[in-house]
Amino acid sequence: MHEYALIQSLLRRVEEEARGRGALAVHRLEVRVGELSGVDPELFLTAYETFREGTICARAPLAVTRVAATWSCPACR
Repeated sequence: MHEYALIQSLLRRVEEEARGRGALAVHRLEVRVGELSGVDPELFLTAYETFREGTICARAPLAVTRVAATWSCPACR
């Protein structure tokens, strides 16, 4: 369940950035998750709900956008 570790890191980083800018709260988070990232978007959202309490993001909803994988040939595009 690396989604939990990702969320913990995300919350730490967001809090660090927000505090550095003098923010008292975060109102919304948006994250893009690639199809081939190995991240389960539903588990990612569950982890966020679990860990956001008591943080600067406590009242901020998390919007997860799924990004489809794309391929192209470097020779002919």
